[in-house]
Amino acid sequence: DGRYRFFLFMTPLRKPAGHGISTRATIVRVIDGDTFECSWYGRKVKIRLLDCWLIDGSIGDQRATEYLRQFIGKPVVVWVPTTEAASIFDLITFDRILAWVWPNDDDESINEAIVRNGWGSSEKI
Repeated sequence: DGRYRFFLFMTPLRKPAGHGISTRATIVRVIDGDTFECSWYGRKVKIRLLDCWLIDGSIGDQRATEYLRQFIGKPVVVWVPTTEAASIFDLITFDRILAWVWPNDDDESINEAIVRNGWGSSEKI
């Protein structure tokens, strides 16, 4: 019918705390070290990793890109925090949804792994 449908799935996540939208998705394409495209109920959606800042084209960006590629075709948990969002536009930047992402059954988010490995920063560069 052409209308968008939004679904709220609550998947228990250890952190970060607060209100948010959680769903399972499959990574289908890596754009760069902090952005990828996932398939979610038959739609492709671009995701930008939150609190994971990289310098485009840097060695860290290249290594993070390679790291993300290992998840292509695999399911992940995507969590979009809504606690501080005044509107839906606070959740999207440059047509990408801002989110935390976990490989299934993993305690460490992809966002955290990129920062822990020194490829990016949790603070804006």
